[in-house]
Amino acid sequence: MRLHRFEFSSQMLGGEGASIQRPGNRFEDTWLGQVPVPVPRNYLLGIDYLRMEVEQKYWSFLNGEWKKGSWPHYYVMTTLYKTPEPTLIAAGLGFVVFLIGCWRRMVSPELFSMVVLLAVPAAACFAAVSLQGGFNHHHRYVLMIYPPMFLFAALVAHPLTREVWRRREAGGRRLEEGEECRELGGASVTADGGEQEETERTEGGMGETQRARRAQRRPRGGIEELSKGWLTGVGGWVRGLHWNEWLAIVLVTLSAASSLRVHPYYTSYFNTLSGGPENGWRLLNHSNIDWGQDMLEVDEWIKEHPECRPLRFELDYWNFGGELFGLEPRRPPHLPSGASVDLARRMVDQTEWWIISVKTLYNKPGQSGLEYLQQLEPVDRIAYAYHVYRIDPLPEASVEVSE
Repeated sequence: MRLHRFEFSSQMLGGEGASIQRPGNRFEDTWLGQVPVPVPRNYLLGIDYLRMEVEQKYWSFLNGEWKKGSWPHYYVMTTLYKTPEPTLIAAGLGFVVFLIGCWRRMVSPELFSMVVLLAVPAAACFAAVSLQGGFNHHHRYVLMIYPPMFLFAALVAHPLTREVWRRREAGGRRLEEGEECRELGGASVTADGGEQEETERTEGGMGETQRARRAQRRPRGGIEELSKGWLTGVGGWVRGLHWNEWLAIVLVTLSAASSLRVHPYYTSYFNTLSGGPENGWRLLNHSNIDWGQDMLEVDEWIKEHPECRPLRFELDYWNFGGELFGLEPRRPPHLPSGASVDLARRMVDQTEWWIISVKTLYNKPGQSGLEYLQQLEPVDRIAYAYHVYRIDPLPEASVEVSE
């Protein structure tokens, strides 16, 4: 399909004034319009649509602040907030080891090419998303950063880490091509970063590996002998671990524990230093908190608390409210920033229960909202995405109603 036959909604491809309602094509009367497009039609239209969204600018939220547009450091912050600290530490250590290993010519070509093939495209995509300028919404836009991060983290357990540390203490002498480093627990690291298995000589002069000797020692008897052999093997493996391997085990365990702490609400995960998932709504918004998946939890809470009536809802879910649960779609009042919660309490004549999405607890600039609810402590939490507030009328309001 030739380029001039497309209808674009972005100004970049459609020209000045192009929109969804009034598509255009800036290439229509140029020689480029006759060029066949070498990608599927919907592929190019998808790029055009995303570009149109970026050009419009949407509301973005970071660290308790709303703004139209984006921050260039937004996705750096989301990565720091939503990645377990042990994973960040491991990736940082591995990255440093990799740089030092390259400087000292200790990294194998295989490892170097693996890092380049993973890290360079990820870095390019990360930079493109961070600098696009239209809006910042979802940490999932930069998930491509994690494969190279995990690769760097894995270097913590690699023999290269031990040798980099040993060379640091030895004064940092560079390895010559093909030169072997000191043997480390049955393995030696060569100048290209590879491992060599330790060999031993038998009385007859023939060489055999430790792996072969271990195979010969495997117990061949009943269950008891097998279990003893297994325990002996595990014990030997544990005793043979080096300090960097123990460090890797500790970091992996802590990272898993940090993730499992929020089970099964992983979308709302925030690491400990950022305040945890209980306070993530103060830092980020949109799908970084929830994307509708906790609506079933809201339904379950309503069914388990029939005494909590009447209910009001602010779900931040496609403008739906109580009608999703077969209830009256009543909403709480929206008030300007700085308003007292007592003003809202004067608007009720009986105790009410409000189920509020935490994504609505900050007002946009110049707009009314539910920011005043930050003055109250929620009586309950549904997953990490919703607060339940009990709103009691002020005494004077009750008197006025009775009169």
